[in-house]
Amino acid sequence: MIELNIENRALLTAAIAAIVVFTSIALAAPGMPHQFYGDVIVNGKTSPDNVLIDAKISNEVVSSAFTKDGKYGYEPIFYVLNPDGNRDGKLIEFYINDVKAAEYIFSSGESTKVDLSATIPNFCGDEVCESGESCSTCPNDCGACTSSSSSSSSSSSSSSSSSGGSAPLVTTTKTDDDETTTTTGDNEQTDNQEEETEQTTCTENWKCSEWFDCFNSRQKRVCMDLNSCETETDKPTISRECTMPLSEEDKKENNGGLLSSITGNFLSSVAGSASVPITGGILLILIIGGIIYAKKFAKSSKGVVDE
Repeated sequence: MIELNIENRALLTAAIAAIVVFTSIALAAPGMPHQFYGDVIVNGKTSPDNVLIDAKISNEVVSSAFTKDGKYGYEPIFYVLNPDGNRDGKLIEFYINDVKAAEYIFSSGESTKVDLSATIPNFCGDEVCESGESCSTCPNDCGACTSSSSSSSSSSSSSSSSSGGSAPLVTTTKTDDDETTTTTGDNEQTDNQEEETEQTTCTENWKCSEWFDCFNSRQKRVCMDLNSCETETDKPTISRECTMPLSEEDKKENNGGLLSSITGNFLSSVAGSASVPITGGILLILIIGGIIYAKKFAKSSKGVVDE
């Protein structure tokens, strides 16, 4: 009878430990993200490249991307994280340049096509040069500005032409048998002007989204060079360290006692560096080992009682 009671207690203790451990894993591990992609239409036309797309939950930016070939979410992948595992059922609002374009309900592990469409006044890229736009602020709509180097080159060329500075010099040489005409002149300047190419320097113009959620103690954001200079000399920082905010479950665990705090911290660190299945497997092995130890302890206790 004593052996049965000890074994039952050991099994009950192991079962309770398993429930506590796996419940802690479920609370500590982040949920699956939700992937989005689709077409982007602005003012009835396909969106140009490098237009900022934001996804917001409760008016806070949770993900961002820039358009490419009139689309978003294809390259790179656009996804909304679920760091605390509690975003299922929450409303996601999508914005194009801060103008609401669509909305969708978050669902962990899903991949959803959500096309975005918005009407944006004074939008650069709709092929209409509107009030407030110019060649310097929106060359796509208003055309490229005339450079000063091209203007000076033109004025210098017309000035030389009008003054006759580039006119050829004709000389005539007489001999006894024939008369030879030789044409020379200052054509070097004209040749140089024809071969001259305008040398321009690309100035980087970076535009960044807001910082995303803190995940694994890191925050990220996306940045795009609107001038497509293909250089990254002045590229802003796109990743930084951050402090993970405590969820409501974590706060309750921290207030539950020392054991809960130690368990939560241990599982959080493990979940941050390994997947949940691996972590669960390791803990399951430990639990089985505990049960085996408990049974051995029960047998040894029986031997003591029999003596």
